[in-house]
Parts: sequence; structure tokens; C-alpha cells
Amino acid sequence: SLTSVTIPDSVTSIGDSTFEDCSSLTSVTIPDSVTKIGDSAFIRCDSLTSVIIGNSITEIGYRVFEDCSSLTSVTIPDSVTSIGEEAFEGCDSLQKVFISDLSAWCRIDFANYYANPLGNSAALYINGELATDIIIPDNVTSIGDYAFYWCDSLKSVTIGNGVTSIGKEAFEGCDSLTSVTIGNGVTTIGDSAFRDCTSLTSITIPNSVTTIGYAAFAYCTSLADVAIPDSVTTTGDYVFYGCTSLTDVTIPSGVTTIGEAAFYECTSLTSVTIPDSVTEIGWYAFIYCSSLTSVYCKAATPPAGGSYMFDSNASGRKIYVPTASVEAYKSAEYWSGYKDYIVGYKF
Repeated sequence: SLTSVTIPDSVTSIGDSTFEDCSSLTSVTIPDSVTKIGDSAFIRCDSLTSVIIGNSITEIGYRVFEDCSSLTSVTIPDSVTSIGEEAFEGCDSLQKVFISDLSAWCRIDFANYYANPLGNSAALYINGELATDIIIPDNVTSIGDYAFYWCDSLKSVTIGNGVTSIGKEAFEGCDSLTSVTIGNGVTTIGDSAFRDCTSLTSITIPNSVTTIGYAAFAYCTSLADVAIPDSVTTTGDYVFYGCTSLTDVTIPSGVTTIGEAAFYECTSLTSVTIPDSVTEIGWYAFIYCSSLTSVYCKAATPPAGGSYMFDSNASGRKIYVPTASVEAYKSAEYWSGYKDYIVGYKF
């Protein structure tokens, strides 16, 4: 049975399923002549422990290394621009991903989270050194979707001023990440960008940001406070869902909608001020905020409400609204269920 293979320099592409189910194959070095690895090329090579990919590869196809369950390390060259769906799914032993250029890595088009080898809770190595504290250089304009998905080694990230967007699930599951500083060029924080960053205690969001996506900070269970700048006009549903350490949050005056389940189960949140710009509060927005005692809602006209938006708060929680609007709130749909707790307040 095949245990090793030498791919000659005359080869420019490795075809679909070429080494599929070669269960005795232990290592592969792909030469610089190869520019493409076809779909499922090494699927279920379950004795394969290491792969070095040559410096001319631009495309790694669909399911290429899927279920290579003994694979412990992979080297991805700077030339790679796209990696197909499920390329590294089931690589449960993968511990080390080696790259040499952080800018090139940020530009890779990962088809989904299983396309990224880091998604197996692997550690990132840049030029042979473990990447713990990284600075995204200013020549990067966008951090791609899934770029650091479930990267096990990151502890701090500083995002350069050249970056304008942080992609979907870009840092999701980076459970050693404690601090993030976002450069002043970023306008968009993508869906689930920092979801499940359970050690994250500090994040700096600049005034350039206008949009914070769906579940962007969900389950950041160590995040205690966050200031959303006035530039932000849109926050997605579930944005701080399950942030159980969150005690203080500033909702800026430009926000018009507090999304569905935005602060669901933020069990340490004691007080929240909702600015008069808000016209809608989604379902379950503050449900299970069991320490929430004070809600200050500044709008003269009751925002359109959603079911259960303030259910299961602290006993006796008060909702303070403009004095002249008390009766309007008490009779408004979805607010009427809290009429015994609505109190007039001079803002």
C-alpha cells in the first residue's frame, strides 16, 4: 500500500480524488510547480500526518483533506487565494498551521468555516513562531470571512487602520483572545465576528464603525463593558446574546433598532439606557437579564415592541419613561404587559 509519494516538478495540478482513501499515506510534499489541488484529492487519507503545500498553489479545492484524522500540521503558502468547502473538515488532530504572510492569509477566500484549517482549534504559526499577539498590517483592507475561526493561539489582536471590514465569523471561537483593538478605518463588524470569544475582556470600537452584525459578540462571557460609538446606526439580532459578565453597555443615539434577543441572558447587566432615536425593540431583547433593575427609555413615543422583551428581569425592575408619555407606554402593544413597572421620569 502507498505510504509516500513524490510528485514530480512536471505536475501542475493534482486532479479530483487522486489520492482518495490512500489510508497508508503518511506525508506529502507538493512541489512549487502545482497551482491547483482538485476536489477530494486527499480525502480520508487517515494516516496522513503532515502536508507541505508548494509556493505556487492558488486554489485548494472542495473536501481536499476532509477526514484526514491524523493530520497534525499543514503549511499554507502565500500564493493561496481560495480554499473550498469542507477542505479540512474532520482533521481532528490538526494542531499547527504554518504561514509566512499575515496579509496574504487575511485575503484568502475560505468557502466556509470547515475550509479553514484553524477551525480544528489549531494554533497559528507565522514564520515558525507561535502567533499570540498579532497586528493586522495597514496594507490589509479586509479581514476575510472565517480568517481566524477557532484559532487556539491568539491572545490579542490589533487591527490596522487600513482595514475597512471584519468578515463573518472572522474571530469566532478564539477562546484565548483577551483583547481586541479595532483600527479607525473599520466600518463593518460582520456577523458572529467575535462570537464565542469566551476570554475576551476588552474591545475598542472606533467611531468609524456604522454596522455591527448578527451575534457579533454573542457568548463573549468575559466581556464586562462595551462602548458602542455614536457612529453605529445598525446592530444585528443576538449581538450580545449570552454575555453573562456584561455590566455596562452604552447604546448610542444613532441606533434606531435594538434587535431580537440583542441582550438575551446578559445576567450581570443592572441598568440600560435606551436613547430616543430607538423606534423598535425586538423580541426577547432583554429577557433573562436577571440583574436588570432599571431601564431608561427616552423616546416620547413608545418604540414598537416585541414579545417578552423585558421578561425575567430582576424582581421589581422599573422602566423609566418620559413623564408625559407614561400612559402612552402603559397602553402600547407589548409595553402594556409591564404597565405596573412603568414610571415617569424627567430626562
